[in-house]
Amino acid sequence: MKTIEQINEELTNVLNEMATVYSGNKLSIIVNPDDSRNLKDIEYYKVFHGSSFKKAEDLTRIRFRTPEYEIHNNEAGKKNFKLNSKDKKELNRIFSLPSDLYDGYTMWQDTIMQFNHEAYHIPIKDCKNLTQEVIDSLPDNDVRKNCLPIDLPIPDYKIL
Repeated sequence: MKTIEQINEELTNVLNEMATVYSGNKLSIIVNPDDSRNLKDIEYYKVFHGSSFKKAEDLTRIRFRTPEYEIHNNEAGKKNFKLNSKDKKELNRIFSLPSDLYDGYTMWQDTIMQFNHEAYHIPIKDCKNLTQEVIDSLPDNDVRKNCLPIDLPIPDYKIL
């Protein structure tokens, strides 16, 4: 029989895995929006060194719309860090890769779709068509109005 600690660890791994967009030896990217915050215009994703969020010692949050860090307290004692030049190159490389999950999309677009899905509970199939033009045409009371557009350009993260 499993202990409560073992079950908790397994559930934590599943939840973190669900939000994982990219997992690599150098950098990994996850989206895990905070439901308690108004995310409009400060949407961000998380980056950490290594392939395991649980084992990572550091964490940074980077905004989608602008090349800025989003700073606030980290869970589990992880230290905030800023990307160095190698990290920035790796981040740009990752975002230019084809998505592992969605044919015809990049990892950048994959990250946007995962964010919209996690933050606003929009099915991925609907996230694929949310261009800025479509979002602008939606009524103000439509939750998709808050979503990141699939055609959002990648900010120049080299200036972080």
